[in-house]
Amino acid sequence: MVSIDRDKLYDGLLGLAIGDALGVPAEFMTRKHLNRKPITDMINGGCWDQPAGTWSDDTSMTLATIDALNKNDWIINKDTLIDIMINFVKWERHGKFAAHENRFDIGNTCLEAIDNFSVNKNPYTCGVTGDKRCGNGALMRILPCIYIESDMDILSVSRLTHDNETCDLASLAYTAYAKELMNGKDKYEALGVIREIIDKNPAYNKTLYKLFNNVGENEIYSTGYVVDTFEAAIWCVLNTDNYKDCVLKAVNLGDDTDTVAAIAGGLAGLYYGKDKIPTEWVSTLRDIGTLKRICFNE
Repeated sequence: MVSIDRDKLYDGLLGLAIGDALGVPAEFMTRKHLNRKPITDMINGGCWDQPAGTWSDDTSMTLATIDALNKNDWIINKDTLIDIMINFVKWERHGKFAAHENRFDIGNTCLEAIDNFSVNKNPYTCGVTGDKRCGNGALMRILPCIYIESDMDILSVSRLTHDNETCDLASLAYTAYAKELMNGKDKYEALGVIREIIDKNPAYNKTLYKLFNNVGENEIYSTGYVVDTFEAAIWCVLNTDNYKDCVLKAVNLGDDTDTVAAIAGGLAGLYYGKDKIPTEWVSTLRDIGTLKRICFNE
């Protein structure tokens, strides 16, 4: 049976959910707009008109994944993958795993994969293929795979929605980096695992080497493209020295604010620990009991 450090898992999960909730009200706002009026706290409103502290699909799909892994002793096999997809269906259609059971957002590729599974019930073929389907909907929910040893098992979870090489590599690089942070490695030294993965996979269609240099914000993009999201999240971790500044920097990059902040927040949560997350944000987060119940398998 896989050994799970539930406290460390909660560090990452809470970090992810807080970043997600901070970003929801700013989603689709431009960087120019946010430079003039930056997000500095949890607020309500935005394009989704949600209460302050509401998480989105990033956290919901992560919770759905953890729930299925709990059910299957964190062993990846066909039954586990089916349970993850069943949970995604429950979330998409009935609001399960959503904050206050209201599923208000979903990416097109994730929706297509869920619809595919609803028809064919096959977790190995439901993921959407094609080089132009490189959104961040697999990366945003892959954090629980820090406890999965096999790369192929991690990829089988990633490919449930996004089945292409670019998303594969982003998921592998993210989980490898997250594992290093979880195990106490310095955030700069931990970059070596990303370099190793990129060196072994020349098919990656956009270099990530700029992460290893001093680059300005104008060289970082925060779109829904998985490589942009990955780079932006790592950049936010590297260019701040605490959880709060990391996720606020991620949100204020603009565009896909909730996902960039969720992914960066998951890393920062693992690195700094839940006790370094502002308590006022934790108290504002919606349905935090759901996070605890699923994380600790209660």
